[in-house]
Amino acid sequence: MMRALVAEVAWPRRAPARIVLAIVLLKPILMFAVPRLALDEPPEVTAIYRSSGDIQYYELVGPLARGVVGESQIFERAGEGVSPFPVAGVGLHVVGLAALGPWGLMVADAVITYLFFVGAALLFRVCGLSERAAPLLAGAIGSMLVIVLAPLASLLGLEQDLYWWDRFPRPFVTMTYLIWALALIASLWFRRDERRGAGFFVAAGLVLALVVQSSIYTGVDALGIAVVAVMARLATDSPAERRRLVSGVVLAGAAFAAACVPFILQRGGATLDLLRRWGLYAIGRGAALATIAEVPPGSLVFFAGAAIVYAAAMRRAGRPPVLLWPLGAATLLATIAMPLVSAVTARAIQPFHFTEELKHIAFTGGTILLVAAGSTLSWRRPLANVVTAVLVAGMAVAAAGRVVQNTRRTEHPRRTMYDQPSYRAPLAELVRELGGPRYAGARVLATYDHAVQVFWQGFRGGWSYLPDGFISLAPDAELETRYLLFARLVGLTAAELESWLADRAQLVHLPIAKYATNHLHTPAPISDYTPEQAAAIRRRSFVTGFNIVYPASELARIRTRYAALDPAAEPPRRVDIIVLAKDAMWNGHAPPADRFELTYENAVFRVFLARR
Repeated sequence: MMRALVAEVAWPRRAPARIVLAIVLLKPILMFAVPRLALDEPPEVTAIYRSSGDIQYYELVGPLARGVVGESQIFERAGEGVSPFPVAGVGLHVVGLAALGPWGLMVADAVITYLFFVGAALLFRVCGLSERAAPLLAGAIGSMLVIVLAPLASLLGLEQDLYWWDRFPRPFVTMTYLIWALALIASLWFRRDERRGAGFFVAAGLVLALVVQSSIYTGVDALGIAVVAVMARLATDSPAERRRLVSGVVLAGAAFAAACVPFILQRGGATLDLLRRWGLYAIGRGAALATIAEVPPGSLVFFAGAAIVYAAAMRRAGRPPVLLWPLGAATLLATIAMPLVSAVTARAIQPFHFTEELKHIAFTGGTILLVAAGSTLSWRRPLANVVTAVLVAGMAVAAAGRVVQNTRRTEHPRRTMYDQPSYRAPLAELVRELGGPRYAGARVLATYDHAVQVFWQGFRGGWSYLPDGFISLAPDAELETRYLLFARLVGLTAAELESWLADRAQLVHLPIAKYATNHLHTPAPISDYTPEQAAAIRRRSFVTGFNIVYPASELARIRTRYAALDPAAEPPRRVDIIVLAKDAMWNGHAPPADRFELTYENAVFRVFLARR
C-alpha cells in the first residue's frame, strides 16, 4: 500500500538510509548555523546569503509574515491592492519567519528538504527501485552529491541544477511539490491493483494545487502528466476500475479547485504594467509552435541515452521495459509544454523557465532508468556495501562542501549583477548600524543596492523609496518617477543616468523584463535599436531570459523627462535614509547636505539620514 511506502521512506528502517537522511537534514541547518557562528554576523545577513539565487523573494516573505498582502514596497501606497504573486512557494517560509524570525527560515528550509527527500524516495520506490537504492538516490540529490555531474551538464550545455537545488523558492520548493505530484501520479500507473480511498485523491488534488501555485511552469507540466496518466488508465482499465478512477478524479478536481481559490482571487491584482515587468508579451501562435525547435537538446540527449541503456539491460535480463513509456511520456510532455502553452494563449512569459522544468524532469526520469538498469546486474553483498559506503561518504562531503562554500562567500549575494567581491562583512556592519537607536524612527530607505533593500524590507519591516518592480504593484510611471527623483536627489548627470540605466543591477528597480528581447519579440520596432543591438537580438533564442535592451526612443524619452523634471512640483515622497556605495558610479555623489547628514560609512557603504 502507498501508506506503507510513505512510512518506509519517511523513517527508513535501514541504517545507511537513516544516515543519509541525517546528512540531508543537517545540510540546511548547518547552512545557517555555521556562518552565523563562524562569522558572527546578524542572522538576517546569514539568511540573505543562504539563497543561491534571487533574494527578492524575501521581499514577499517579510511583508506576508507581517500580514501585508497588498503593496509592500511604497510607503504612500501601503497595503493597496492584493499581490498577484502566488504564495505557495514561499508560504512555509512566511510561517517560519513570522514565528521565529530569521531562524524560522532555517526551520522552513529543513522541512522542505525533508519533504523533498521523502517525496523523491517515494517516487523512486513507486517506480520500482529497491528499498536500498531509493533513499540513496534521494540522498545523492538532497545532499548535492549530484554536483559531480557538473562536467556532464556543461557538456550538454546545461546549468548544474539538474535535479534540484537550494535556490529559493525555485527549484527548492517548486521541485519538492512536483516530486510529490509525480510520486502520486506514478502510483496510478505502476501500482494499478491498489485500492485507493478518498484521502489519496484529495491529497493528489491538493499537491497539484500547490504545484500550480508555486510555479505555473511546473504546474503546466504536472497537470499535463496527470491528465495523460489518467487517460491512459481509462483506456486500459476494466469498466469497474474506470468508474472508481473517475470518482477519484472528480474528488481530486474538487480539492484542486478549492485549494486554488486564493490563487484565483489574487489574479485581480495582476495589472498589465506588472505583468509586463514580469516579462509577459504577445506572440503569434504559429511562431509559438515553431519554438519547439529552440528547446535545448541536452536534457533530451541524456534521457535518450539513459533509455537506450535501460532498454538493453531489460532485454538482457528478460524483463519488460515497464518504466520506459511512462517516463518517456513525461519527458515528452515537458518538452512540448512551452510551445503548446504559448500557442494556446498567444502569450509568452519568461519561457526559459519551461526548459528548466524539462531539465529536471528529464534528468530525474533518466536517472531512474539508469538505476533500474543497474539493478539488473548481480550485486554481491560486499560490493553493494562498499558502493553504499562510498555514496554515503560522498554525500557527507558534498553537504559539508556546500556549507563551507556558502560560509566562505564574500561577494555580493547577487554576484552576476553587482561587482563587489568583499561585500559580506561590510553588509553585516551596515545591518548592525541600521539596527541602532539613531534610526529607530526611520521607515523609508532609498538605495540602488538590492541586498540592502532586501534586508530593509524583508527583515526590518521598512519601505523603499526605489521600489522593486518585481514586487511592487505600483504602475510603471510611479516607479520611473521615483527612479528619476532619486537620480536628481544624489546629483546624477544625464550621461550618468543613462549609464545607470544600462547597469544590469537596475533590473530590480525599473524595467525588470519589460525591455527583454529575443528574435520573436522586441518591445519596440527593430529599427529602434542600433544595428549592433538588432543583430544580437535576431540571434537571441526564444528561451533565453532577461536580455534587456532599451529602445532608442525610450532612452530619449527618459532623458527628456529627466531634463524637465522638477522635484519641487512632484507630490512629496518620504525618504528617511539613503545608502550609497563607495564605487566608481556613486562615490562622487551624495544627497544635499542641508537635507541629509552622513551618519555612517564603512569599506563599502555610506549612510545618510534625513535631518529633522
